[in-house]
Amino acid sequence: MEAGGGKNSIPIRFGRDSRNSIEEQNAACLDCHSRGNRMFWKGSPHESRAMACVDCHQVKQERKVALSSDTRYNAPLSEYRGVKKPQPELCLSCHQMRRAQLQRSSHMPYREGKVTCTSCHNPHGTPNPKQLIQSTTNENCLSCHTERSGPFLWEHPPVMENCANCHEAHGTNNPQLLKVRMPRVCDTCHVTSRHPTSPTLLNSIRDFNRGCTNCHSAIHGSNHPSGNMFLR
Repeated sequence: MEAGGGKNSIPIRFGRDSRNSIEEQNAACLDCHSRGNRMFWKGSPHESRAMACVDCHQVKQERKVALSSDTRYNAPLSEYRGVKKPQPELCLSCHQMRRAQLQRSSHMPYREGKVTCTSCHNPHGTPNPKQLIQSTTNENCLSCHTERSGPFLWEHPPVMENCANCHEAHGTNNPQLLKVRMPRVCDTCHVTSRHPTSPTLLNSIRDFNRGCTNCHSAIHGSNHPSGNMFLR
């Protein structure tokens, strides 16, 4: 597949069998497509791994998508123009670990058509960690989970710091995308001397189902005057 080379009008051949380097192939695209969400391409993780634009995109072609088959990806047809595969299959063809996580029992709702990879990430690069659209993990999460955003009178420090302290964003085998099950997720910070987590006759009522949120239900933050222990 060939295309004009811009100012010097030297033909550029795209693809793995091309004699042109990845830099030369990408430069032909970036002559025009260098703004908007591609502003941070240079230095991005995909650019630094010598990925070519044509690894994901078709050159001067449009992928026609049937509404009946691809509306489940919850994205406008314009997003598929020039893309070899619809999301999230395009991303998951390389990110196999994420594919496995998204198949777990508690998962990001991409299978239900509510999110795609670009709901949180910009594959062309951002100035933020992990190519996140927002500047922090919390801002990314709270753009959807607004009920967790506060502000709260009593704030839980690990929640303020990073949602990923407790949750695995892509998917786990634990409820609520938790990294480990209750009460172990809390035990990573809190010592168990006051609340022993091994069931005994004396604490069996308190530790029924062994979940800290059985009592501390407002674990993300509380606005109750007596909510400093996140009980209400």
